[in-house]
Amino acid sequence: MVHINVLADALKSVNNAEKRGKCQFLIRLCSKVIIRFLTVMMKNGYTVKSEITDYHRAGKIVSLIGLN
Repeated sequence: MVHINVLADALKSVNNAEKRGKCQFLIRLCSKVIIRFLTVMMKNGYTVKSEITDYHRAGKIVSLIGLN
């Protein structure tokens, strides 16, 4: 399956994690745009802290603290 919009996939992962009550989720294709978007969310107060863990495998695990 081809990923047309990687940012939309990442935001869907954030939304699904929030609905399930989890603060960690996996982003398969993590680009600079997604990292910048998460920092903007943190600066505007939507999240308290975001931590991106890269294990150099298929994706990156993102931990969000303080989801609204």
